[in-house]
Amino acid sequence: MALSIWMPASISISAPPTWYVKCSGAKASTADSFIPSSLLNSLKTLKFPRFWPWQRVKMGPLTVSPMGFGTWAWGNQLLWGYQESMDSQLQDTFNLALENGINFFDTADSYGTGKLNGQSERLLGKFIREFQGRKAFQDDVVIATKFAAYPWRLTPGQFVNACKSSLHRMQIEQIGIGQLHWSTANYAPLQERALWDGLVAMHEKGLVRAVGVSNYGPKQLLKIHDYLKARGVPLCSAQVQFSLLSMGRDQMEIKKLCDSLGIRLISYSPLGLGMLTGKYSPSNLPQGPRGLLFRQILPGLEPLLSSLKEIAGKRRKTMSQIPIPVGNVYAINDALSAEGAADDYETCLKHLVKNRTIEVSEVNGFPKFDLMLLGMGPDGHVASLFHGHPLVKENKKWVTFIKDSPKPPPERITLTFPVINASAHIALVVVGAGKADAVRSTLGSDQDTDLLPVHMVSPDGKLNWFLDKGAASKL
Repeated sequence: MALSIWMPASISISAPPTWYVKCSGAKASTADSFIPSSLLNSLKTLKFPRFWPWQRVKMGPLTVSPMGFGTWAWGNQLLWGYQESMDSQLQDTFNLALENGINFFDTADSYGTGKLNGQSERLLGKFIREFQGRKAFQDDVVIATKFAAYPWRLTPGQFVNACKSSLHRMQIEQIGIGQLHWSTANYAPLQERALWDGLVAMHEKGLVRAVGVSNYGPKQLLKIHDYLKARGVPLCSAQVQFSLLSMGRDQMEIKKLCDSLGIRLISYSPLGLGMLTGKYSPSNLPQGPRGLLFRQILPGLEPLLSSLKEIAGKRRKTMSQIPIPVGNVYAINDALSAEGAADDYETCLKHLVKNRTIEVSEVNGFPKFDLMLLGMGPDGHVASLFHGHPLVKENKKWVTFIKDSPKPPPERITLTFPVINASAHIALVVVGAGKADAVRSTLGSDQDTDLLPVHMVSPDGKLNWFLDKGAASKL
């Protein structure tokens, strides 16, 4: 059974819409006497935050919005075409994000080209100081900045000085998360250890509230996690390029590693440098190096972009709002044996329950999914639970495996019935006349007394069947 689980949004980069509530101009009623006219007037333009306090996520000692704001483009003339004349528009964009609940802003000391090196940090600090909205929003900003592993930064002290320079550019007293921008392990391993010590030093000096990394592979991520832990400094976050265009084995391995170690994963470039926004096409390319890259890639993305456009149209959203962060997909590790993959996936689910990403059923104590999508075979099997197989009676494990499946492939993993039936909603989708007999045995008036696996789908919540004409032909 190929299984993917879609979870609530993780850190990604986008600008959310503003929600307004407008009050109608109805005639006065007796209720109006209880509502001052000044309050009614204020309600007409009442703004609701895009993210409510309970939707925020923990990132080490910090609490941040589930959507972040990246500032790579600020100051970068070569790749992004930045001009200083854009600063007023960038301030407006920053204000819009802050007013709509985004409090997490990511930057780097290397963002900005040529004489504008460090411009992103300078602008971010300026925009915070000059924000004209509520002071509570201003005070709530969490800044994550990255320190470049330049070849001349060879000692912990030099890395601490880089942090102090960033504080000076932004004119703030403390950084939320200080991050090592990339690993030097492959070409300067001795420098790598010095930079790790630099992260420890800036944390101990109180220059940063937490530390993180960016562009680390799974092996080095585990090494720095263990090293920092031994020094008494938790690794708070790891930035990885994640999008529908960059989802490989390393990304998924890093995601699982972060989940198991309690590291918050930050997805950068979730819109594929702009390719997933729908703004560009082979005949409408951005200027500079991105245009050369897009010219090569965009023609092959036409099926994906068409699907995103169709979904966006049906849901009345922009294309930028549609791509699902791949960090929210929990896939089976097909590099393991069936038994190993089942154990690995159950461990993943238990972690998601522990951090309250998935709720627990009050009825049976198993994980409770909001929606479970199931199919059914002609023999009445669901998931990889087959008629007459001992696994249909499994009532302790969350995830189990089968090595003798009656249909190929012989080795599979599957959720068990207690997990399936703990779901708040189950959608059972059946297509084809070959499954009509099994449908009739379940839903027809002459229901079969022989218990099929599909008969055992009995959720705590709601069950909805979706049948095409062929599947329903014998009802």
